Amino acid sequence: MLRTDDRVLLVDLLTPPAPGYRLERAVGTTFTMHLESLLRVPLAVVGAEWRDGADPLGVMEAVRSSADRIDVFCQAGMLAVPTAPNAMLAFLEPIVHQVRRPRGDRLFHPKVWLASFTHADEARRFRFLCGSRNLTSDRAWDTVVGLDGVETSQRRQVNGPLADFMASLAGRVPLGLDPERSKGIQSLADAVRRAEWEPPEGLASVDDWLHFHWLDAGRKITADFSGAGRHLVISPFLNEQGLEIVWPEGRGAIVSRPESFSSLGAEYVSEMRDNWRADLRELDDAAALPDEDDEDTDVR
Repeated sequence: MLRTDDRVLLVDLLTPPAPGYRLERAVGTTFTMHLESLLRVPLAVVGAEWRDGADPLGVMEAVRSSADRIDVFCQAGMLAVPTAPNAMLAFLEPIVHQVRRPRGDRLFHPKVWLASFTHADEARRFRFLCGSRNLTSDRAWDTVVGLDGVETSQRRQVNGPLADFMASLAGRVPLGLDPERSKGIQSLADAVRRAEWEPPEGLASVDDWLHFHWLDAGRKITADFSGAGRHLVISPFLNEQGLEIVWPEGRGAIVSRPESFSSLGAEYVSEMRDNWRADLRELDDAAALPDEDDEDTDVR
C-alpha cells in the first residue's frame, strides 16, 4: 500500500472497519512529530464519527473526546511546533508523549500505529500500520504495511512482540503518563494478543505468514531469513552486516539512497549485483514533493 499524503493514511487508520464500529483507542509512534500533522488524527476521528447538525461547540467537544482515545509517542526533543498560533493545538497536549532514548547511543525510531474498534454486537477489531515516514508535514512517498484483524477468545503467540512493545511505551516516558491513559494503552496491548489478522491476498493458504519484531536494549532480530525466496529491503542506511543478515537465498531488491550505496564501496555493490543477483534501486530526491511547512516549524 503506497500513500503520498499522511492525511490519507490517518483517515484510513481511523475509519471504522464496518458500520456500527467506533474507535476505542489508537496508539502511534514516530521519531519526529509536527503538531499540525498530529492534529489531523483527532480530526479524522471526528470526521469518521460525525453526524450532521452539531454546532461549533459540539465539534470542539468531539475533538476533545477523540483526543482522550489517542496517544502518540515520539523521541524527546523531536517535537516541531508551528510558529503561527492555533487554538486547536491545545487539545494535543495530553496526546503527545516524549520518550527517552532506549540507550545512550540509540534513538526511538519506530513508525507504527495500532487501533482498536468496538461494536455493540460484534467482536472488537484491530488495525495495524507500519510505515516508513514520521508524523510530519513532509510530503515524501511513504511505504506502509497495513493489517486488519479481529479479536478471538485465545491468545496467539505471533502477537506477543507487538503487544509487549505497546505495553512498554508508558514506561519510556520520564515523567510518566496519566493513569487512565496508561490503563487504556495496557488494555489495548492485552487485547491485541488475541488478534487474528487477515492475510493479504494470495496468502490465505500460507501458514506462518506473519511475524512482528522490535529492537530495543537487550533485544535482537530473531527472525530466520533463510529459505526466503525473495525480499524487498527499503532503508535509507545500509551496511554489510545488516544486509547479510536479512538477505534471502534467492533474489531480492534493495531500495536506498545513492550515498548509502556509495558508502558500501564499488566492489561490494558489484558483488551484490553479480553474485547476489540483487536488483538495486536508488531513491530519486526529485521524486519527493517539497515540504510546504519547513519554514513555519521549530524543533524543540
